[in-house]
Amino acid sequence: MIANAPMLCWSCRGPTPAGLFCTTCRTILPPVAGEDFFQLFDISPTFEPELSAL
Repeated sequence: MIANAPMLCWSCRGPTPAGLFCTTCRTILPPVAGEDFFQLFDISPTFEPELSAL
């Protein structure tokens, strides 16, 4: 894959930046390989996460 190339949505095949949803058809996208839930939700990795951040 080319660096900085837009991802293609698995559903509509439209270009979309990395994230939770396709910006074209609003379908849920699969998680990025190697990304954990803390990175996905952009919260600090702790045993007791801030509930308001979730």
